[in-house]
Amino acid sequence: MSLESKVNQKVFFLNMDNQSAFVLCQAMLTKHNVEWRDPSQNNSASKNKSENSASADDNKSEDGVMIAGESANVEAFIAELEAFFGKNVVVSSCLEECALKRLQLAHKTIATAESCTGGLLAYCFTKNAGASLAFLGGIISYANTIKEQNLGVNPYTLQNFGAVSHEVVSEMLEGALDLFGADIALATSGIAGPGGGSVKKPVGTVFIGMQKRGEKPVIERHLFGGNRVEIQQHSCIKALEILLKNL
Repeated sequence: MSLESKVNQKVFFLNMDNQSAFVLCQAMLTKHNVEWRDPSQNNSASKNKSENSASADDNKSEDGVMIAGESANVEAFIAELEAFFGKNVVVSSCLEECALKRLQLAHKTIATAESCTGGLLAYCFTKNAGASLAFLGGIISYANTIKEQNLGVNPYTLQNFGAVSHEVVSEMLEGALDLFGADIALATSGIAGPGGGSVKKPVGTVFIGMQKRGEKPVIERHLFGGNRVEIQQHSCIKALEILLKNL
């Protein structure tokens, strides 16, 4: 294989772990003579338990995989991969860049309402040049009073279900759509730790939601491992995955 024509392409699988994807892709890899490089094999992947999706896997890697080979072979492999997996595969250097591109192609705008992620989700968009073509803005509704005053979250909902709940995230999504006039909203609310957890909602519990204007919200509950920063990072990655799956 000549070095001049060798290329690398990063791929993310949204509904399965890398090992399961590898099993499904083995025939394609052989057919197109390309290499599969999984960074999670060299790093201990943090655990992510989804209570809403039977396809989620505790060892799911968020790093994606690298496909390497001759340029024409990689191109042919990617084409077959996208035809097979559809929206459940993302071919891009990073999820946030891909999300912005898809939003721009769809002529859709997005806004964020964050609690536990503290603005990190908004940063995932704004760190990319040209983000203003799709990203309208975000609000860090860390305190319950801000959720009530700026997003219109009902005090009754907060009192009866708690800030970390499906119900509150649903109202945060509606509030963000109204506040920014966006086509799509993303919202996060969770317990990043190290304290604040309980038996029913341990540290790492995060509710993540997406809603398109005029449609019902998609909200998932996840349990992430790791320290406070890692839980926040995992939450943002999952939010981007939910967005990409439902655009």
